[in-house]
Amino acid sequence: MDEQGQQLPYIDAIEVEIVEDEQVRILNCQQGRYDTAFRICGGPNEIPLLRERAEAVGYRFLENYLNGAGAWPGYMVNQDYVEGGKNYEDDTPERAAEIRALLRDKRFRQALSHGLDRERMVEVTWGGIGEPKGFTISPQSWHFASPEGQEVYKRWASAYTEFDVEKANKLLDEIGMKKGADGFRTLPSGAPFELVIDVTDWGGSLKAQVDAAAEAKAQWEQNLGIKVRVNNLQGQPEVDIRASEGRYMVRAVHVAEVDIWTYPDWVFPIVNRYYFPLQGRWYASGKDKCKPVEGQPYSCGLKPEPNSPAAKLQALYEKGLNTRSIEDRHKVVWEAIQVHIDEGPFVIGVSGDQPMPIVVKKYMRNVLDYGVVGPWAPATPGNQIPATWWMDR
Repeated sequence: MDEQGQQLPYIDAIEVEIVEDEQVRILNCQQGRYDTAFRICGGPNEIPLLRERAEAVGYRFLENYLNGAGAWPGYMVNQDYVEGGKNYEDDTPERAAEIRALLRDKRFRQALSHGLDRERMVEVTWGGIGEPKGFTISPQSWHFASPEGQEVYKRWASAYTEFDVEKANKLLDEIGMKKGADGFRTLPSGAPFELVIDVTDWGGSLKAQVDAAAEAKAQWEQNLGIKVRVNNLQGQPEVDIRASEGRYMVRAVHVAEVDIWTYPDWVFPIVNRYYFPLQGRWYASGKDKCKPVEGQPYSCGLKPEPNSPAAKLQALYEKGLNTRSIEDRHKVVWEAIQVHIDEGPFVIGVSGDQPMPIVVKKYMRNVLDYGVVGPWAPATPGNQIPATWWMDR
């Protein structure tokens, strides 16, 4: 009903069209095919053309939608790296152990972070749209709503983001990564090293991830002397297996979440998904209760070392579950974020919180002109109730 009690035209049914090809989805948006289009019209790069075509095809361009990304793109560094990984074991144990130690060395991850010119990355990836920043969860998260929470967020977002090639190279020198005759750095043992970045369409834009990874490769090779290979896995079935079994070194990701107690993975390693995949598997498998399969030493994951980052974060997760008030649970999240700052970065963030292209037909009513569409937990369109929408036609 409207404010005068008159019946409004209700929606009889909702039809959802699933289109796998990103470019076809974007073209459909430009042609006004959909009554509402959330999170399917590409990314920030499509905003100018969609805004230009709005009048001609009869839709409104909603101006106040954000992706809510804490990192888009971000580069997740796998601290549980498995070389090869057949049957949950290393194909080359000594080499795998050395690479794993390197990826766990916070000086190496900090060098990668200081070695990126984020403003250049944002320009290449989004045409200058987006805030250069380090990895966080969504800036709109309620964990950061208070003044104290805002201070925590700012410290996290700015940690290790200064573009400082000299500092980055000094950290790599401290680790013992010398440059070989080809100009590229070796492992501390002197063995050749190639940093591999897995790239997919995580975040909804393969082109953006490919463009960003190519620029990261160029910068890390030129600024730091680290040889990089971009591994485009779009459409390949082993994508998630490589992540969950710890077979990747670095993976391009899109990070967005508003409530860590609903979707804890980006802060707490309690499942085999992100930057501590095998230590997360150990937790999810029942900790020491899990019995490894014979011949598969990582089938129960890896038990975190005492006082290690993963051990601290898992302990804080349990502390949070046993904390009564919302305010005190926010404080537990802040404690965990401090571990990310002190021991991190675990994900090399580049930019975040980009505006998003959202379009609705002009006859749609009750559709809010603001929202956050990136996080998984609230889904999309997230902050709205489609049952209250109606069509003025």
